[in-house]
Amino acid sequence: MFVLLLKLTLFLLAGLIALVATRKSTAATRHLICISTLAGSLLLPLGMLIPSTPIAIRTNALDAAVRRSPAITHAVALPWLSILLGIWAFGTSLLLFRLAVGYWRVSRLMRTASPLNPPLYHAEVNVPVVSGLIKPVVLLPRASSEWPEWQRSAAIRHELAHIERKDLWANFLANLACAFYWFHPLAWTLAAHLRTEQEAACDATVIHSGFD
Repeated sequence: MFVLLLKLTLFLLAGLIALVATRKSTAATRHLICISTLAGSLLLPLGMLIPSTPIAIRTNALDAAVRRSPAITHAVALPWLSILLGIWAFGTSLLLFRLAVGYWRVSRLMRTASPLNPPLYHAEVNVPVVSGLIKPVVLLPRASSEWPEWQRSAAIRHELAHIERKDLWANFLANLACAFYWFHPLAWTLAAHLRTEQEAACDATVIHSGFD
Protein backbone atom coordinates (compact mmCIF):
# COMPACT_ATOMS: atom_id res chain seq x y z
CA MET A 1 0.00 0.00 0.00
CA PHE A 2 2.83 2.40 0.82
CA VAL A 3 4.43 1.77 -2.57
CA LEU A 4 1.13 2.51 -4.35
CA LEU A 5 0.65 5.73 -2.36
CA LEU A 6 4.18 6.84 -3.21
CA LYS A 7 3.68 6.12 -6.92
CA LEU A 8 0.35 7.95 -6.88
CA THR A 9 1.86 11.01 -5.21
CA LEU A 10 4.75 11.18 -7.67
CA PHE A 11 2.40 10.69 -10.63
CA LEU A 12 0.00 13.44 -9.54
CA LEU A 13 2.88 15.73 -8.66
CA ALA A 14 4.32 15.22 -12.14
CA GLY A 15 0.97 16.32 -13.59
CA LEU A 16 0.97 19.50 -11.51
CA ILE A 17 4.56 20.26 -12.51
CA ALA A 18 3.55 19.82 -16.16
CA LEU A 19 0.73 22.33 -15.60
CA VAL A 20 3.18 24.87 -14.22
CA ALA A 21 5.57 24.27 -17.11
CA THR A 22 2.78 24.82 -19.66
CA ARG A 23 1.14 27.83 -18.01
CA LYS A 24 1.53 29.79 -21.26
CA SER A 25 0.01 27.02 -23.38
CA THR A 26 -3.61 26.84 -24.49
CA ALA A 27 -6.35 25.87 -22.08
CA ALA A 28 -7.04 22.78 -24.20
CA THR A 29 -3.45 21.59 -23.74
CA ARG A 30 -3.55 22.15 -20.00
CA HIS A 31 -6.91 20.39 -19.80
CA LEU A 32 -5.40 17.40 -21.61
CA ILE A 33 -2.60 17.24 -19.06
CA CYS A 34 -5.12 17.22 -16.21
CA ILE A 35 -7.34 14.48 -17.63
CA SER A 36 -4.37 12.36 -18.72
CA THR A 37 -2.92 12.50 -15.21
CA LEU A 38 -6.20 11.72 -13.46
CA ALA A 39 -7.09 8.91 -15.88
CA GLY A 40 -3.59 7.49 -15.57
CA SER A 41 -3.85 7.52 -11.78
CA LEU A 42 -6.83 5.15 -12.03
CA LEU A 43 -4.60 2.64 -13.84
CA LEU A 44 -1.84 2.69 -11.21
CA PRO A 45 -3.41 -0.04 -9.00
CA LEU A 46 -3.40 -2.38 -12.00
CA GLY A 47 0.38 -2.23 -11.99
CA MET A 48 0.34 -3.81 -8.55
CA LEU A 49 -1.27 -6.90 -10.07
CA ILE A 50 1.68 -7.50 -12.42
CA PRO A 51 4.00 -10.01 -10.80
CA SER A 52 7.57 -8.93 -10.32
CA THR A 53 10.73 -10.79 -9.39
CA PRO A 54 11.62 -9.93 -5.80
CA ILE A 55 15.22 -9.31 -4.80
CA ALA A 56 15.86 -11.04 -1.52
CA ILE A 57 18.33 -9.56 0.93
CA ARG A 58 18.68 -11.80 3.95
CA THR A 59 20.79 -11.63 7.06
CA ASN A 60 21.19 -14.07 9.89
CA ALA A 61 19.86 -11.56 12.41
CA LEU A 62 16.77 -10.84 10.28
CA ASP A 63 16.07 -14.55 9.78
CA ALA A 64 16.33 -15.14 13.50
CA ALA A 65 13.94 -12.28 14.28
CA VAL A 66 11.38 -13.53 11.76
CA ARG A 67 11.58 -17.07 13.15
CA ARG A 68 11.03 -15.80 16.67
CA SER A 69 8.04 -13.53 16.03
CA PRO A 70 6.23 -14.16 12.72
CA ALA A 71 2.86 -14.36 14.46
CA ILE A 72 3.39 -11.06 16.30
CA THR A 73 4.38 -9.26 13.07
CA HIS A 74 1.31 -10.58 11.25
CA ALA A 75 -1.01 -9.72 14.14
CA VAL A 76 0.25 -6.14 14.32
CA ALA A 77 0.23 -5.46 10.57
CA LEU A 78 -3.13 -7.01 9.68
CA PRO A 79 -5.43 -4.94 11.96
CA TRP A 80 -3.96 -1.61 10.84
CA LEU A 81 -4.17 -2.61 7.19
CA SER A 82 -7.80 -3.68 7.63
CA ILE A 83 -8.68 -0.42 9.39
CA LEU A 84 -7.08 1.71 6.67
CA LEU A 85 -8.78 -0.24 3.90
CA GLY A 86 -12.10 0.07 5.71
CA ILE A 87 -11.75 3.86 6.02
CA TRP A 88 -10.78 4.12 2.34
CA ALA A 89 -13.72 1.95 1.24
CA PHE A 90 -16.16 3.98 3.34
CA GLY A 91 -15.01 7.30 1.89
CA THR A 92 -14.98 5.97 -1.67
CA SER A 93 -18.47 4.50 -1.29
CA LEU A 94 -19.85 7.83 -0.05
CA LEU A 95 -18.40 9.76 -3.00
CA LEU A 96 -19.57 7.18 -5.54
CA PHE A 97 -23.03 7.33 -4.00
CA ARG A 98 -23.02 11.13 -4.25
CA LEU A 99 -21.97 10.86 -7.90
CA ALA A 100 -24.81 8.43 -8.61
CA VAL A 101 -27.31 10.74 -6.88
CA GLY A 102 -26.10 13.61 -9.05
CA TYR A 103 -26.76 11.65 -12.24
CA TRP A 104 -30.16 10.61 -10.91
CA ARG A 105 -31.12 14.23 -10.24
CA VAL A 106 -30.15 15.21 -13.77
CA SER A 107 -32.25 12.36 -15.17
CA ARG A 108 -35.22 13.74 -13.22
CA LEU A 109 -34.65 17.15 -14.82
CA MET A 110 -34.86 15.55 -18.25
CA ARG A 111 -38.35 14.21 -17.50
CA THR A 112 -39.74 17.73 -17.20
CA ALA A 113 -37.54 19.33 -19.87
CA SER A 114 -39.16 20.90 -22.94
CA PRO A 115 -37.46 20.02 -26.24
CA LEU A 116 -36.31 22.81 -28.55
CA ASN A 117 -34.08 22.24 -31.55
CA PRO A 118 -32.05 19.07 -30.80
CA PRO A 119 -29.97 18.86 -28.70
CA LEU A 120 -31.43 21.91 -26.90
CA TYR A 121 -33.95 21.68 -24.04
CA HIS A 122 -35.57 24.10 -21.64
CA ALA A 123 -35.30 22.76 -18.08
CA GLU A 124 -35.50 23.81 -14.44
CA VAL A 125 -31.86 24.91 -14.22
CA ASN A 126 -30.32 28.22 -13.20
CA VAL A 127 -27.50 28.22 -15.76
CA PRO A 128 -26.95 26.38 -19.07
CA VAL A 129 -25.54 22.88 -18.52
CA VAL A 130 -24.71 19.80 -20.56
CA SER A 131 -26.13 16.44 -19.52
CA GLY A 132 -25.84 12.84 -20.71
CA LEU A 133 -22.75 10.71 -21.21
CA ILE A 134 -24.18 8.63 -24.07
CA LYS A 135 -26.56 11.14 -25.64
CA PRO A 136 -25.50 14.57 -24.41
CA VAL A 137 -27.99 17.44 -24.52
CA VAL A 138 -27.90 21.13 -23.58
CA LEU A 139 -30.28 22.21 -20.81
CA LEU A 140 -31.13 25.91 -20.90
CA PRO A 141 -32.92 27.87 -18.18
CA ARG A 142 -36.51 28.60 -19.11
CA ALA A 143 -35.72 32.29 -18.64
CA SER A 144 -33.14 32.05 -21.44
CA SER A 145 -35.94 32.64 -23.95
CA GLU A 146 -35.90 36.26 -22.76
CA TRP A 147 -32.12 36.68 -23.08
CA PRO A 148 -30.64 38.90 -25.81
CA GLU A 149 -29.80 36.88 -28.90
CA TRP A 150 -26.05 37.40 -28.51
CA GLN A 151 -26.11 36.08 -24.93
CA ARG A 152 -28.22 33.06 -25.83
CA SER A 153 -26.01 32.29 -28.82
CA ALA A 154 -22.82 32.51 -26.76
CA ALA A 155 -24.24 30.21 -24.07
CA ILE A 156 -25.37 27.60 -26.61
CA ARG A 157 -22.04 27.63 -28.45
CA HIS A 158 -20.19 27.24 -25.15
CA GLU A 159 -22.25 24.22 -24.10
CA LEU A 160 -21.99 22.63 -27.55
CA ALA A 161 -18.22 22.98 -27.26
CA HIS A 162 -18.39 20.86 -24.09
CA ILE A 163 -20.17 18.16 -26.10
CA GLU A 164 -17.69 18.28 -28.98
CA ARG A 165 -14.75 18.06 -26.58
CA LYS A 166 -16.26 15.09 -24.67
CA ASP A 167 -15.94 17.06 -21.44
CA LEU A 168 -18.66 15.04 -19.71
CA TRP A 169 -16.47 11.94 -19.99
CA ALA A 170 -13.49 13.93 -18.71
CA ASN A 171 -15.54 15.04 -15.70
CA PHE A 172 -16.71 11.48 -15.11
CA LEU A 173 -13.12 10.20 -15.00
CA ALA A 174 -12.09 13.10 -12.76
CA ASN A 175 -14.95 12.31 -10.37
CA LEU A 176 -13.91 8.65 -10.28
CA ALA A 177 -10.31 9.61 -9.52
CA CYS A 178 -11.44 11.89 -6.68
CA ALA A 179 -13.70 9.15 -5.34
CA PHE A 180 -10.94 6.53 -5.32
CA TYR A 181 -8.28 8.93 -4.05
CA TRP A 182 -10.46 11.12 -1.82
CA PHE A 183 -7.71 11.21 0.79
CA HIS A 184 -5.16 12.75 -1.58
CA PRO A 185 -5.24 16.57 -1.95
CA LEU A 186 -3.35 16.48 -5.25
CA ALA A 187 -6.20 14.57 -6.90
CA TRP A 188 -8.69 17.27 -5.89
CA THR A 189 -6.29 20.00 -6.99
CA LEU A 190 -5.92 18.49 -10.45
CA ALA A 191 -9.69 18.02 -10.75
CA ALA A 192 -10.21 21.71 -9.91
CA HIS A 193 -7.65 22.72 -12.54
CA LEU A 194 -9.35 20.43 -15.04
CA ARG A 195 -12.69 22.21 -14.68
CA THR A 196 -11.09 25.66 -14.84
CA GLU A 197 -9.17 24.83 -18.03
CA GLN A 198 -12.26 23.12 -19.43
CA GLU A 199 -14.32 26.28 -19.20
CA ALA A 200 -11.51 28.41 -20.61
CA ALA A 201 -11.08 26.01 -23.53
CA CYS A 202 -14.80 26.21 -24.38
CA ASP A 203 -14.71 30.01 -24.21
CA ALA A 204 -11.74 29.98 -26.57
CA THR A 205 -13.64 27.69 -28.95
CA VAL A 206 -16.56 30.14 -29.04
CA ILE A 207 -14.28 33.11 -29.71
CA HIS A 208 -12.33 31.28 -32.42
CA SER A 209 -15.59 30.32 -34.13
CA GLY A 210 -16.03 33.97 -35.05
CA PHE A 211 -18.13 35.13 -32.12
CA ASP A 212 -17.44 38.74 -31.27
